Amino acid sequence: MQYDRHVPGVFDRPPSIVDDLPPIERAVFFLHAIDGKGYEEIARRLAIIVPAINEFLAEALVLLDAIRHGDVPERHSSPVRRCAEASLRARFRAYCEARLLARGVGDRIEWRADEDEDVSVSRAILASLRPVDLETFLLSRVDGFSFAQIARRMGTFQWVVGRRMVRAIAGIHQRHCSFEDWLIRLGREAAPGDVGGALPRTGAGEAR
Repeated sequence: MQYDRHVPGVFDRPPSIVDDLPPIERAVFFLHAIDGKGYEEIARRLAIIVPAINEFLAEALVLLDAIRHGDVPERHSSPVRRCAEASLRARFRAYCEARLLARGVGDRIEWRADEDEDVSVSRAILASLRPVDLETFLLSRVDGFSFAQIARRMGTFQWVVGRRMVRAIAGIHQRHCSFEDWLIRLGREAAPGDVGGALPRTGAGEAR
């Protein structure tokens, strides 16, 4: 089934209608509907079989139709999609571990079956921060304390609090891309034969 990229009601509505799709369905939908990539090219770039691409796109259309009509979308599954998703998520986890290892986060990420990969990575990144930087970050961003309040609480100066916040934020921002971003990047930038997992090119300002 080839998708008609001009189906009414998808692109002439606010982008939130597509935002509600699960990450794989959303990424494959964008690679096909926005980038104009064919099924075989997407399958080659993501290193999964063509029937899986067909099923992900078909599922995306079913979910979009349910969302457009105000229904609660229910994601279905199949052996083909389960196998493809398991492969993609395993490679994404390997990518995350290699990415964090290259950035000095040496402890292995604790992957939990009931937890989103992005949350698992965030936990690993927070755990890798210096204790005083982590405490400062949590007091500021979670508890909502001002720098002056944090300085009094921790018995230090406001400029020290500011420096700790800069270190914490810099460490957090050097994190991985999300699962969906990784899928789209892989689908758009991967060379033929690349199955993902390689570190992205180091950009300006990032630690080398």
